[in-house]
Amino acid sequence: MKRSIQQQLIKDFGGEPVSALSIDGVRDFSFTVRDTGLKKAVGVIEDFLTLLKLAFGNEVSERKIAVAFILLPIILIRHPKRTLVAISGFYRAVKLNLHKSYDINFKSGSEIKGSACVLSRHAVVLADRYSGESSERTLSHEAMHLLQYRFIDKDEHNELMSPSLECAFPFGHAELDGFDESSSYLLNRYELEVIIHELVRHHYAVYKKIPQDIGEFKEFAIEAFKLGVDVDDQLGSDFTEIVRLSRYESVTQQNKGKSDDNSYKRIIHRIIDEWLAPCYANLLQYYGDENASLAFKSQIKGPNLYNRVYRCPH
Repeated sequence: MKRSIQQQLIKDFGGEPVSALSIDGVRDFSFTVRDTGLKKAVGVIEDFLTLLKLAFGNEVSERKIAVAFILLPIILIRHPKRTLVAISGFYRAVKLNLHKSYDINFKSGSEIKGSACVLSRHAVVLADRYSGESSERTLSHEAMHLLQYRFIDKDEHNELMSPSLECAFPFGHAELDGFDESSSYLLNRYELEVIIHELVRHHYAVYKKIPQDIGEFKEFAIEAFKLGVDVDDQLGSDFTEIVRLSRYESVTQQNKGKSDDNSYKRIIHRIIDEWLAPCYANLLQYYGDENASLAFKSQIKGPNLYNRVYRCPH
């Protein structure tokens, strides 16, 4: 099944244009949806062939690949463990090489049980057809990652994937002696922007509008913080990670006598103003409204947490 980004955005926002937002400038492209076991199985073979061709270029003909696939079952039967180890190692090596040499991104899903990747400009989203609303959430989440790849320079990838969380949570960072991989993953720029997209998607379904300025965005984000650990699957449950760390930072400050009972409120307001707002401005650009994005960014002061956490301008 094929779906375009334009179609995905229309689906995300209830089959109608986003209120007060122009999506005429969206960078539209199609992606393949693999939502059944058969499609995923066939896709593995297709992707492996693509990897081989990208890695070795014209040196690997389709005829040679076909012969290799014919001989593979025979070798697999005679030397199963060695063959699987060799294939796995080869696949990882090719992926690593392609990361460095081609315009390719591999993106694994989180709680949403999906993933997205771009192979030689061929975009693919994996999902489970039989999971109902969760399936649409997965498609929306992963399609947004594919759209991010069109705006984010690949040279920025490592920095955006490794957020400096100690800038936002200095006391918690010192107390915990650093943050775990889960926190770094959920709060890297790729994931946090898409988590906010999930919240915006749900907000639009309820109110038929999205935040237009900093004031409206603050109201929207404060509501998300109030929901805390009660955020349900449709609301972007991974948002609870930033709520959890904010609470921990507040408690740690108070325990050390560095703050008062209002510390949590100050922390979340700073995170909203200086970190989440720039992420939302980027989303407006992804949605296709460059003017709305620039207007929103003009209301954000800097230098801010976003600049320090991701080591890039907003």
